[in-house]
Amino acid sequence: MNWLTGTVRQATSATATREERTVGFAPGAAFAVGAEAWRQVGGFDPSYFLYNEDVDLCLRLRRHGWRLLFSPDMVAVHRLGAVTGSASRSPFYLEHMAATRLRPFRPLAYRLYLAALHSGYALLRAAWYRAAVRGEGGRTAAAAILRGHGRALGQLMTPPRAD
Repeated sequence: MNWLTGTVRQATSATATREERTVGFAPGAAFAVGAEAWRQVGGFDPSYFLYNEDVDLCLRLRRHGWRLLFSPDMVAVHRLGAVTGSASRSPFYLEHMAATRLRPFRPLAYRLYLAALHSGYALLRAAWYRAAVRGEGGRTAAAAILRGHGRALGQLMTPPRAD
């Protein structure tokens, strides 16, 4: 977790994948949660449609004192977009990722900070798609980002799921 930006990044270097270690985030496509921890935090929040539900769950687990561990002995294969038929640049992905990006975080002051930061990011990313992707594809992607971010701002005052 990068707390300055409210983003997650998965370490994929050879050295990062060789030894067991505590991590701040584990992608939902490839993690296992013990039954006691799952019951204590109530599992995934069903109000998330797609994307960032794993961030929310990881944050709630950590608030309850659970450690998130990476184990090099565990293997998972996940085809990005296989379930939704979307790739990382599809309008579907762009909109829904932007719409849920701010939801898992607390307190409200931190979400407001992230909202300001991510508003600039959404505008820059939409402008990039308009400039870099020709024709309708660029316009559609830019509109999806802005629509999703607008939804995120509309949900800003709704607190994340209680622990």
